[in-house]
Amino acid sequence: MGLLQTYKIDDTIVKDFTTHNPLTGAVSDADAPPTCEVFEDTNDTEILTPVCTKRTAKTGNYRLSIDITVANGFEIGKNYNVIVSATVGGITAKSRIDSFLVDANKRPEGAVVADGTNTVSIFKTDLASATDDFYADMFLVFIDGALKDQVRKVMGYNGTTKFVTTIAFTSIPVAATNFVLIGY
Repeated sequence: MGLLQTYKIDDTIVKDFTTHNPLTGAVSDADAPPTCEVFEDTNDTEILTPVCTKRTAKTGNYRLSIDITVANGFEIGKNYNVIVSATVGGITAKSRIDSFLVDANKRPEGAVVADGTNTVSIFKTDLASATDDFYADMFLVFIDGALKDQVRKVMGYNGTTKFVTTIAFTSIPVAATNFVLIGY
């Protein structure tokens, strides 16, 4: 089994699953829309019952959407199981289609903002924090553009101007180039 999938508060996830004829194993539509329950850790009472929707013109293919919010009962540091139940050909079956953890540390994301003073190591961003050096000592990773996959340490951050200071990149980051910060 692989690593447990991790999501953050305010993420929305969409899960697909299929229903099968219990006698032949062939993909088949359910007799009625399947149901879903989301359980927290060892709690035996579901915290959420997302609606399952059939994918148009797809035999036995269903999807459900889960809004991972505090209002829906999700908590940081807790594990969750997503269980679906369906009846096909008069026979009911259940299956766990996902298990995940709600994590506390949402990675900050941002983009480069156009500014005539941007350099290979100091450039304007759209980061949210107004606190100086809030992102200092993290690693900035570009996720698109000419600098994709380049990683540099953040040496400083100005919360008023939104400029970051990093170890020099190979070229000046272009406006609207997206990045994530690691080590938060």
